[in-house]
Amino acid sequence: MHTLMAREHNRLARGLAEVNPHWDDETLFQEARRINIGIVQHITYNEFLPILLGKDVMEKFGLLLQKDGYWNGYDSSVNPGVIDAFAAAAYRFGHSLLPTAVERWSKAHKFIASKRLSDLIRRPHDLYRAGILDEYVMGLMNQVAQAMDDSITQEVTNHLFKKPGARFGMDLVSFNMQRGREFGLPGYMEFRKFCGLPWTDNFDGLFGAMPNETVRKYSSIFEHPGDVDLWSGGVSERPLPGSMLGPTFACIIATQFSYSRRGDRFWYELPNQPSSFTPPQLQEIRKARLARIICDNTDLIDTIQLYPMVLPDHEINPRVPCRSGVIPSIDLTKWAERPHEQFRFQHGYCFVYRNYNAIDFRHIVIFYVKLLRLLIVLFNARAVIQSFKIKDIFLRLFIKRARHSYRSIHYLRNHPDSHQYHSYTYLYKKAIQCKPQVIEEVGTNIFQTNSLLSFIEVQPQIFPVDFKYALSTVCDNILKRMDC
Repeated sequence: MHTLMAREHNRLARGLAEVNPHWDDETLFQEARRINIGIVQHITYNEFLPILLGKDVMEKFGLLLQKDGYWNGYDSSVNPGVIDAFAAAAYRFGHSLLPTAVERWSKAHKFIASKRLSDLIRRPHDLYRAGILDEYVMGLMNQVAQAMDDSITQEVTNHLFKKPGARFGMDLVSFNMQRGREFGLPGYMEFRKFCGLPWTDNFDGLFGAMPNETVRKYSSIFEHPGDVDLWSGGVSERPLPGSMLGPTFACIIATQFSYSRRGDRFWYELPNQPSSFTPPQLQEIRKARLARIICDNTDLIDTIQLYPMVLPDHEINPRVPCRSGVIPSIDLTKWAERPHEQFRFQHGYCFVYRNYNAIDFRHIVIFYVKLLRLLIVLFNARAVIQSFKIKDIFLRLFIKRARHSYRSIHYLRNHPDSHQYHSYTYLYKKAIQCKPQVIEEVGTNIFQTNSLLSFIEVQPQIFPVDFKYALSTVCDNILKRMDC
């Protein structure tokens, strides 16, 4: 998951560069990071926690997300930091779910092979082979998890980090018990009391809360129920209806995620914060799905169940193609700082839809260079120059923009030192003089950015594979050959 989310960050940055080619690297990084954090928060509370905690616990602790609008539940008095009981015990419930072997599945959802968990932890080199990561991701979506109980695989109780030639390794359960003691966590019974569950002074009071055999084992080891460690007691509880967890761990984990939401002033649903999303952007974040993250950031996977954390089912969790519209995608044009520039090619003419008042000169030029690139690929360079008269396109562009500038001259006269004023007058003079270096200067400056190369990623079916590498040279030569 760490790898997938790192890839998602980079994918978002590339998409943002498409809609905002004027952004620098730092802006792209920070905005992609902000969106990625919102995606993680949304998927966690929308897909993961309902499975882990169940609807009743989600409602009790106020963890259900809104479907539209902002959420006004921020409380500056709530500490969003991680509580010790969560970090040192409760959130390590997953150790009970670990399998003995980790499976690899094909893109056709067929079992390929498996590897012992202890071997994979000690020697993860398989993941560096092409296609293997996707197969393990497929395995995670298709392999049945172990039950949430007090039974832990020997792969982590006897063979964790086992050295070559050794019979045994380390014991993760012992680590968990000792970690809680080093943190100074109160015992299991104290947290039952914290969560409003009944306290008991004898082990008979635990019958029903956990399996009878587990209670008998505890009574043979501990003198008092209060001596039972939090992690051990928590994983031993019977799950609540609709939940994977027993009441104590469900309470602790839900409390933590409540703090993480209510105490975080950067929470993605909040209004009136410097980091707040606009309403349209927030609705796009709400489209985020783990299935889409996997589809967009793997190489081989082309079908996936709607909820990857649940086993596929033909009726309630069917597999769908990644390219289908069933799994929504985030529309990054909602982050555009200027109206989206569009064009369509029809019968050799290009129709441009734009609001000139909202787009500066640089972005108009970027659009036309993008258009030039598309024409080059559809035809040959000579035909583009001779048949479409590129020089006239740019000349009309300059003159039209300059005229628009002079219509705004009354406003600009009040700001004679503004960058706009000087760029408009400079543009008009250059257009009238029609010097060849105008085009060349524009081309040189634009080609130094990555914004145009990333355009190829939008419609890869149009462009040959090697065109991306030859593109700058071809376009630069065409620009140099233009003559007013």
